[in-house]
Amino acid sequence: MLKTLDVSTSNNSYTDKKNNIIIFGLSANFGHIIFIYFLLQIILRVAIGNSLGTDEAEQIITAQSFEWGYGSQPPLYTWLVIGVFQLFGPTLFSLALLKNALLCLGYFGIWSAAKKIGPPRFAVLCTLSVFFLPQISWEAQRALTHSVLLFTCASWTIYGFISLQEKPDLLKSIGFGLLIAAGLISKFNYLFVFAALIFALSCHAQGRAYLFSKYFFISIGVAALLLTQPMLWNINHLDLAASRVNKFGMEAGWQTAFQGLWAFVTASFNFCAVVFALYLPVLFKPLQNSSIARQNVNKAHLDYLKTALFIGLVIVAITIVASGTTNVKDRWLQPLLLLVPIVIVGHFWAKLHDRHIKYLYVSVVICAIAIIIFLPLALTHGTFKKPSIQRFPSQIIALQLKQEGIKTVITNSNALAGQLAFHNSELTVVTLEYSVLDVPHSKPLAIIWTGPQTAQVPPNIAQLYQRLYNEPLRPQQKPTHNILPLTQTLASRISQQPIIPFPYNQLIIEN
Repeated sequence: MLKTLDVSTSNNSYTDKKNNIIIFGLSANFGHIIFIYFLLQIILRVAIGNSLGTDEAEQIITAQSFEWGYGSQPPLYTWLVIGVFQLFGPTLFSLALLKNALLCLGYFGIWSAAKKIGPPRFAVLCTLSVFFLPQISWEAQRALTHSVLLFTCASWTIYGFISLQEKPDLLKSIGFGLLIAAGLISKFNYLFVFAALIFALSCHAQGRAYLFSKYFFISIGVAALLLTQPMLWNINHLDLAASRVNKFGMEAGWQTAFQGLWAFVTASFNFCAVVFALYLPVLFKPLQNSSIARQNVNKAHLDYLKTALFIGLVIVAITIVASGTTNVKDRWLQPLLLLVPIVIVGHFWAKLHDRHIKYLYVSVVICAIAIIIFLPLALTHGTFKKPSIQRFPSQIIALQLKQEGIKTVITNSNALAGQLAFHNSELTVVTLEYSVLDVPHSKPLAIIWTGPQTAQVPPNIAQLYQRLYNEPLRPQQKPTHNILPLTQTLASRISQQPIIPFPYNQLIIEN
């Protein structure tokens, strides 16, 4: 009697085994894969060119001296830049190394937090889903600095709260206090995720026990002690600390409240759109009987993060309405919406089949390859909105200023100041926002500002000059042998491509 072989069942069994091999293989080597990816990003960034982005240029300005505060941004990222510069010099490699080391640590933080909630494959999928957040996987590589450090601190804060609920001790509590302080002096919107995680603790019995334990107060005490000097700096320099508050578009009225809330909803959706798009099909899938579905997640920890996400969104909404904010950028929500990948993966975990996991892995690979291919193009050629700053002839301008013997530049452009100092390490640069740095202001001096060729020195720059040199800028001093138009022509000839127009004026003061 002939036996019938169920080919479809056999094929499905073979496919499931192959998927399991891929999934288990990735889980076993995941740490190495993440490390290699960011090592490759360092190599690519150094190979792309010797010009800086806007945020990187600002770090060159602030890294001229150690201060307790730097304008509207907290100081920790700049302190790290200063430390890396001491080790490797003020180079593009130093900046790329710091950024990618922090990004790598941030991904390891999410991985560590997710391992507290579910099995290894769950942790890997949560971490890889961060690649579906463009503000982290793309924009952090392309332009951001302080937000990169914020991502690292927020991811390890999530891990810290989960870990300390389980088994608190003295050393962990002191370390967590250091982490809280680091988060608050990385970027101020760290407060959103920190407050959300604390309020969420009060909704769970285990969390309440930790909140009222000595270990939590030890962490808060350590953080408060470390934050004293930076906070005092902000109090004593409120004008500089609030110098960019206008970017929030604060206004009063109910119409403003609705405008702000709509901007908040739009920014949140934009931040998470790719994650939603990739996981939405799973919503309509029935529960699976796969090996994945049988490995349950820690429901208490997952519910805690769901509660924190909800509370955090409410806190942000209340803050927007109370402050009259009308302009909300998606990257400002980064520390809070960082919870989304873990929450979504945990919510859909019982519906995910091994084949779904494989397809999501393939999506991550596609995202990573796309970033590796298109990021160099964005950095060298720019985007549809604006050209790349690499087309700005900053290196040639710095060389000509050096030939003029210029020792100090005062300007109203942070991007220009940072680029000039990067290409001439002997040059001191001062801008309106970063004007209290402890740096020498030797002459000859060049004042460079934006505006028409016949314009006078702007009043705010003239006031800054008077404060720095204890003498007024004489009205009869007008722009002298302006080298910038010549520089633009020369740069265009050398680069064989159009150069970004830069309507800068220059005034050289010999003594």
